[in-house]
Amino acid sequence: MSEDTILTSICSEWENLPGESAFYYKNLTTGETLELNSDLPFIAASVIKLPVMIEFFFQIQEGRVDFKERFSAGVAIKEKFK
Repeated sequence: MSEDTILTSICSEWENLPGESAFYYKNLTTGETLELNSDLPFIAASVIKLPVMIEFFFQIQEGRVDFKERFSAGVAIKEKFK
């Protein structure tokens, strides 16, 4: 299956989803892009969770955070990650 066929299939399915959604794809090798409603404004909301978790796992690898340690939101977290 070619890249074009896969992306066309994804967009076809995406358009059938309920609600409002958007999609943006860019092939970093060829520069080819595929967009679906990419000009619509959306609130980022849960998007921040991914980079936060990535940083959390990096900090676990570095030994700065114990995976089993519990955190509370607030000043304690800010102090921990200085």
